[in-house]
Amino acid sequence: MHNKSYNILSGFVLKIIALITMTFYHVGMFIENTVISNIFMFIGRMAFPLFIFLLVEGVRNTKNFGKYFLRLSVLELVILIGTILATFLINDSFNLSSPILELVLVAITLYLLKRKDYKSFLSLLPVSYLILCFVVEIVEFKSQNPVKFLPNFLRPDYNLFGLLIGLAFFYAKPVSISFLKSRDETTNLTVTNLQRISENILCVLSLLFIAFIYQLISANFAIEFLVQFDAVFAAIPILLYSGKRGYNAKWFQYGSYLYFPIHLVIIYLVTSLF
Repeated sequence: MHNKSYNILSGFVLKIIALITMTFYHVGMFIENTVISNIFMFIGRMAFPLFIFLLVEGVRNTKNFGKYFLRLSVLELVILIGTILATFLINDSFNLSSPILELVLVAITLYLLKRKDYKSFLSLLPVSYLILCFVVEIVEFKSQNPVKFLPNFLRPDYNLFGLLIGLAFFYAKPVSISFLKSRDETTNLTVTNLQRISENILCVLSLLFIAFIYQLISANFAIEFLVQFDAVFAAIPILLYSGKRGYNAKWFQYGSYLYFPIHLVIIYLVTSLF
């Protein structure tokens, strides 16, 4: 079997795609033109699955989860403080849920599951919180009354969607390895790149399935915030992922974290002028 592969995108390229599409989404949130806003947000919804995919790679491969988790937690703290200040000092419409909180909760869940010891049971804590937030949003949506004990800025943005695709991406690797070895124990997974390809395919199939289920539920029960089918376009870069980190200089690592709050402030300031 030849070694040529279509897996050409590094983690660096996936992160750039995620940052760009996320920017589209947030621009769409702030602009008033409904058509353009919908187009931008349609493009932007592919960002979150990419961030979850990169998070899984980070949790799996990091040598120091403490530092990795600390960076995410500090970013969430900055977003939380900024959201609270904006809510009470500028406009209560800033009382928004946080996608970073979801990344933090999914990261600690996957890390605890990765340990494979008695501490793995602690993963039930972040999972329970995500389920609680999901139930609260269902209750709010059906009753059209806010649940005051859990304000939006203490909720993850995607709830169970992020957790489900995170778990699917996380377990795609051991499942793909087991599947390939069961077919041919002599298969050289490194040389043939079969493991990377099969893992990417499993991730894509999982994303499509979970997004489809969300779409089905939202269509049958009219739960609008469950619509996530736009996110399936993240399947294309995931399918092309090479498994390599790519460019990863310190300035880019920390710049990626800083970009989230900075670009939101810039977008808000620019759009408020027009």
